[in-house]
Amino acid sequence: MDETVYELWDVPSRNLLWSFLTLAEALAAVRESIAEEGAEAVIGLALIQSGASSTGSVVAADRELAALASPAPHTYAAASD
Repeated sequence: MDETVYELWDVPSRNLLWSFLTLAEALAAVRESIAEEGAEAVIGLALIQSGASSTGSVVAADRELAALASPAPHTYAAASD
């Protein structure tokens, strides 16, 4: 079975920071980091999706990672009279 994992890497240092079983967990960690340290916390970070039979692919990095982790804006339908 090919289990997908999501890895958060510090690109400049080439260090693996965290590994997550789901994309939701990875994005929650990114949101937490931004909340604690500000938007600049993701600069130099990349989220990689990998599995036992794959070399990995970049999900998002830097500001795109911050945008991906941002909660979707709420939209409200206008009340009709």
